[in-house]
Amino acid sequence: MLEEMIVLAQLQMFPEELRASNGGRGLSGSFRLLELSPFLDPEGLIRAQGRLSQAQVGYDQKFPVVLHPRHPLTKLIVQDNHHRHHHPRVNHGLGLLRQEYWVL
Repeated sequence: MLEEMIVLAQLQMFPEELRASNGGRGLSGSFRLLELSPFLDPEGLIRAQGRLSQAQVGYDQKFPVVLHPRHPLTKLIVQDNHHRHHHPRVNHGLGLLRQEYWVL
């Protein structure tokens, strides 16, 4: 259910990027997005790839889901992460969030 909601949020916030990828041109977009070397996973989620792609960690840690900072779902995901991890301090909370998500 959450994956489907994230796909819809990404469709709303990254329409040109996704349209370009459906045309076979790969993901394009703003520099902030492009510097993450984005790709579409089999579920249709935009994910970031970087130096962790060869690490011995889970798929979500290697390739976190990209979230737009202004979408309401992003705020809900950040709040849920904050509560699930018992209100960590800012830097620790950001590290925990980045194990699954990358907020632009």
